[in-house]
Amino acid sequence: MKRVSFSAKSFEKIFQIIQFKKRFSLEFLQRTGKKQSNMRPPSHFHRKMDCKDTVLLGQSIWTIQPKNTSPKNHILFFHGGAYVQTFTLFHWDLIKYFVQELNCAVHAPNYPLAPEHQVNQAVDFSLALYKRIISENQIDTFVLMGDSAGGGLSLVLAQQLEIHKIQQPNEIILISPWVDVS
Repeated sequence: MKRVSFSAKSFEKIFQIIQFKKRFSLEFLQRTGKKQSNMRPPSHFHRKMDCKDTVLLGQSIWTIQPKNTSPKNHILFFHGGAYVQTFTLFHWDLIKYFVQELNCAVHAPNYPLAPEHQVNQAVDFSLALYKRIISENQIDTFVLMGDSAGGGLSLVLAQQLEIHKIQQPNEIILISPWVDVS
């Protein structure tokens, strides 16, 4: 018979206490995800970066870039969150890193989320946003990026670009994309 270490027993109890599994259930994310963040960049962003909020098809889009610049490199970043949760501090920290280290503009949309919206609304929104970004900006390099659910949406967008014969981005970066939602 195997002995269970004190550390393993301790972690088990801690997870029971904080109800670890419930924190990552779809029901929990639907119930609390949209409340965890108000979809605004943290207030300290405004000191070192320009933060512009626009709206497309009723959805908020933040464009974050270095202060007083017009970068020619752009990232369209779709956040993760099981298609039901908006941005978290992790996402904002990642965006801040890109802007400061790569001297680029990051477009961060709050795309249509379930259960209030259907998948076709998220796809139509992402396609319209992509078209708007490429038509309104002088771009040398364009990167389409997403993590988890945002990675899945990025891949769908790339497929839609091919179907509609729209120029693909220079790069597509998918971070642990959620591509099988069945």
